[in-house]
Amino acid sequence: MFEDLWGGFFRSFNKSSGEPEKLSEALAEKWKINRAVLKPYASCRGAHSAIDALEDILQETQQKPENIVSMHLQLSEMLMGMCGHKTSKSMAGTQMSLPYALAARCVFGTAGLVAHSSQCRSDPRIGAITQRMNLEIDGAMRPLDEPILTLLFADGTRAPRMVPRATGSSERPMQREAIANKFRHLAGTTLDDDQVSNLLNVLDKLENVEDCRQFETLLASDTDNRPTFR
Repeated sequence: MFEDLWGGFFRSFNKSSGEPEKLSEALAEKWKINRAVLKPYASCRGAHSAIDALEDILQETQQKPENIVSMHLQLSEMLMGMCGHKTSKSMAGTQMSLPYALAARCVFGTAGLVAHSSQCRSDPRIGAITQRMNLEIDGAMRPLDEPILTLLFADGTRAPRMVPRATGSSERPMQREAIANKFRHLAGTTLDDDQVSNLLNVLDKLENVEDCRQFETLLASDTDNRPTFR
């Protein structure tokens, strides 16, 4: 795949500037898995910092979502084009919507998978909140700059916040229990509770697993009575 021959990756896609030696640079010294980012929310990664900003402001001000009069979002042109739309009928569309993620957190208390079901997407409270959002492109922002969220509360309090690295990054890691809870929720859409617990226990000690055939049993399920998300 990476050799210098016809059909090889570098000759096909990056012949002039490819640096194949980078593939083995610092091999067994620097681990790319340490750069892995977990996604606590069921949304486009571009929405995560804004959700964190909302969480931080609500926690620090001890305000309730129902006290929010308006939301102002300052964001890059790229982020606006990627996930700035407020409405969508499909699950994939709402997962790419930053306004929907914020509204879902306010209405359902979560921006997780459960908040993207067809029933939640059609909840009239979502539209009522997104109508109170103002999204503004900041021409000075670089494409990957995180958005600035400003909340105005009914008592006149105005709270701006920008989270430079979203939850799930090395700078703001998900806590162990939060990771386990997300696993239980997602795996629980196809497995029963006992199976989920057994699978999580085995995965937690994966380096000690001597026979991977046990996963055939751990992952077997009857999905007929399980909820679907679409």
